[in-house]
Amino acid sequence: MMAGSRRLMTLGILGMMAAVPALAEENAPQVREWSWSGDTGPEHWSTINPNYETCGTGSNQSPVDLGDSLKVAGLAAPEISYDQPLLVVRRESTGLMIEGPADNTVTLHGHIYTLARIEFHAPAQHSVEGERAAMEIDFIHTDETEQTLVMAVLVREGEASQALDRIWSRVPDVDRSMTLNGEMLPSRLLPRERNGWSYNGSLTTPPCSEGVRWWVMKSPIHASRAQIERYRQWFDVDTARPTQPLNARYVLEQQ
Repeated sequence: MMAGSRRLMTLGILGMMAAVPALAEENAPQVREWSWSGDTGPEHWSTINPNYETCGTGSNQSPVDLGDSLKVAGLAAPEISYDQPLLVVRRESTGLMIEGPADNTVTLHGHIYTLARIEFHAPAQHSVEGERAAMEIDFIHTDETEQTLVMAVLVREGEASQALDRIWSRVPDVDRSMTLNGEMLPSRLLPRERNGWSYNGSLTTPPCSEGVRWWVMKSPIHASRAQIERYRQWFDVDTARPTQPLNARYVLEQQ
């Protein structure tokens, strides 16, 4: 074979090899970031990323409606030890969250869970007989085996919250973080009465992982209309997932 022909053949083979990754990339499923609306909103989460499939196929998803509950005497409530102040407020396109040191814990059924972050949602994610509160604050904890416990506090319109005033004053621009001034204990975002509803569910945002223990407090805290509207102005859509079917689960209510 002539040298020129061999060179052309070699170049052709190299060209085909280079085209294979490009073809594979073109045919690969498109992966997109989730959001709260449009074609990347909750109804599409399970299809925009293979890691989010559970959002559509899971049978124990959250949030749920808490109205049809079973009253249980002596239902164990979380023992809360929030002694360390919160540190950082972070604002993302999908919501507002607060982080703190790893010394704030909750104990339930002998398991110690560490507070990982606090998330805010408007309106509330959980409903009671179809009614949603103005907001919901979710306290997300994990234990040493990576099991998750979420405590949820409903926020209803009423008197202004000094705790929320302090947090709102430190909310940064999107994709930025800001430290909280002074000592702000997470317990300031909790109601005095800690009785609640309990059920097995999931994370309410992708990847919607199941096996999450939920404790939703029956007593709400309050925020003024101005505080609620200020939060909603930071996000142009509802930042709450629609309620999911209970299927074979039960919601237990502390009596």
